[in-house]
Amino acid sequence: MSQYLVGIDIGGTFTDCVIVDDRGRMLSTKVPSTPKDFAEGMMDALRVGAEKLGLDLGAFCRQIRFLSHGTTVGTNTIIQNRGAKVGLITTRGHEDAIHIMRGSRGYTGRDIRKVVHFPETQKPAPIVPKRLIRGVSERVDCFDEIIVPLNEAEAERAIHELVDLGVEAIAICFLWSFRNSRHERRVAEMVRSIAPNVYVTCSVEIAPRWGEYERVTATALNAYLGPIMAGYVARLESALRKLGYKHGLQITQCGGGTISVPRAQEAPLLTLDSGPVAGVTASSFLGEAMGDRHIITTDMGGTSFDVSIIFDGKPEYSFISNTHQYEYFLPKVDLQAIGSGGGSLVRANATAGTMTVGPDSAGAFPGPVCYQRGGEIATVTDAQLVLGYLDPDDFAGGRMKLDREAALRAVAQSRSSSRWTSPSARRASAASWSCRWPTSFARSPSRRASIHATSCSTRSAAPAPPTRASSRKSSASKR
Repeated sequence: MSQYLVGIDIGGTFTDCVIVDDRGRMLSTKVPSTPKDFAEGMMDALRVGAEKLGLDLGAFCRQIRFLSHGTTVGTNTIIQNRGAKVGLITTRGHEDAIHIMRGSRGYTGRDIRKVVHFPETQKPAPIVPKRLIRGVSERVDCFDEIIVPLNEAEAERAIHELVDLGVEAIAICFLWSFRNSRHERRVAEMVRSIAPNVYVTCSVEIAPRWGEYERVTATALNAYLGPIMAGYVARLESALRKLGYKHGLQITQCGGGTISVPRAQEAPLLTLDSGPVAGVTASSFLGEAMGDRHIITTDMGGTSFDVSIIFDGKPEYSFISNTHQYEYFLPKVDLQAIGSGGGSLVRANATAGTMTVGPDSAGAFPGPVCYQRGGEIATVTDAQLVLGYLDPDDFAGGRMKLDREAALRAVAQSRSSSRWTSPSARRASAASWSCRWPTSFARSPSRRASIHATSCSTRSAAPAPPTRASSRKSSASKR
């Protein structure tokens, strides 16, 4: 009986599955993602793989020795603003740190074209609104000494108030808690006792580093994702076990490698960008085998185009991550993305007489016009089909048929919306080249992705927190 290694990556448009048997033979499957419940798309991919092997799904699952899963559930939750209702408990007097952010945060993570347009330069919507933030009396100093004991009566009152306001998750972040976590852990115990159904997360478990804003943001984002991600991976693992899968499901993480389901439930923030990062890790392994130690990796999906660098055989890492202008502490493989994928929508700018691509995407449903699922706006995929780069009869392994005539009409219509008037420009093929051009420009030469190959140095983390020795040295120098 063969044993299989399985890797599944769920993207915004397609779900891909790669299966390797114990002889090293490999096959792959591709099915549409199911945004309403991404777990369905994963099971569909496994089902198609089982069919190719001549097995039923249950028999196939019983023979899987290792299964890793990269998911966009966390990323999509943030993009679509569908996370949990989060409450925040922090040190009294520092309730506004998450809203104050830092001086540059009006433009960090934004397209430079929007940054220079001042009216669009603004802070993101807060993860936790002010009415759901509570301060409690406590204080730990930078040398891990408790200066002000935790006022448990205030903490209990804060928990009850947040629960009464209907929060689904509570984030706890106290000053210098990474030096002494006693207060944070005590409040977490109180939350679990008072409201066992409320998801709770502490900063010391997610981002135990110096830097108040980035630490509280990481904690709040983790709480924002927690209930959704915890339920998702639990349902997925349960479904696999019912089908006979005997080993623990592994979830790919943003730093490379995989984590267990319990860890993914505790720290869902680790799953952001996990799919593209798995590709970078694989590229590093292949580069080593091929003798290539300096590599630029790219990953074009239906929604985005991701770029990363492998320098001297090792992926570049960053310690401060950015998701939709939220900056937070999280060591991860350094990936930069632009909204320019196969499903990116193509529109005409009548004023400038040009075509624009993305960043919004048609996704899996309705998808590009050529999918015949109700899409009405041309996409990059429609343009590629018109140009002949895609075979309409052999898409996604022959499981999908593409409608070239529908793509022709959509591309021609988008082109006629602009003020270009030459006869040749109105042809669908010429329009397709115009659709393709903004996508190519956005990726060339990775300028939009802010990859600077000349520096090739790991981004530094936050400055080291003070120590007693450094404090004495500073005092002596002042004297």
